[in-house]
Amino acid sequence: AFDLGVVRDVLEDFPRQDFAGMLRDVGDRHAEVSASGDEAEASRVNLVMAGKNRSWTEVVRMEIEDIKKMGHLDAHVLEEAGHWVHVDDLEGLMGLMGKCGFKQ
Repeated sequence: AFDLGVVRDVLEDFPRQDFAGMLRDVGDRHAEVSASGDEAEASRVNLVMAGKNRSWTEVVRMEIEDIKKMGHLDAHVLEEAGHWVHVDDLEGLMGLMGKCGFKQ
């Protein structure tokens, strides 16, 4: 069953999430693990941005560029995609996934 109450709660909570903070936390952990010499355990994040989504403002993009300097984040833009990247540019998404080591 689809619980509309849960959906409403998630949508109301979404603006309060700190995704940049989460990416920075992953970067801090990546640095700790990398410094220990255990590169195999270091986390990497591949962020896919929909080029037509207006949420990716210049301020947000600058923050992502800053976070990328931590060494754990790769950001990709699918220019022709809107919110639903898997629908709007499935070929581009699959190409990115292949470059990042995902197998079909």
